[in-house]
Amino acid sequence: LSSTADWAVAMFGQDLKTPDGMRPTRQVLNGKRAVLVYFCDEWCERVSALTDGYLNQEGSDVEVVFVLSDHHVSPAAFQEFCADMPWVVFHGDEVALDKVMKRFSITVVPCVRVLRGTDGSVVCLNARTDIESREDFGTLLARWRL
Repeated sequence: LSSTADWAVAMFGQDLKTPDGMRPTRQVLNGKRAVLVYFCDEWCERVSALTDGYLNQEGSDVEVVFVLSDHHVSPAAFQEFCADMPWVVFHGDEVALDKVMKRFSITVVPCVRVLRGTDGSVVCLNARTDIESREDFGTLLARWRL
């Protein structure tokens, strides 16, 4: 695979948890037009429109990487919380989680950062409102200039 997803490995680590098990980050995110990084914790309201929009785009050039922003979550609680998610899940330790949280300056959740798939640059700081409008992803991608 090309080096397009090298930024993703540097950011999320070698592997991401998919509904089918652990897979190489490079393989999961390579060739994606947009990567939406969805930060949430156990106690905040989920962005349900993201699930609907994503499921309508499944198999496309858009991927969501979920980041559970709670610290000190037990492995069992992590598995339970992420069990029904249709997208890939960041599965790093506390140090890696801190790195991702700081990289995106996350202070409030839920938050959805939109990244350009080719280089990982941020094109939208918080797409939550856009996503909750329930416009189709094609319209949103155009708005985000992707």
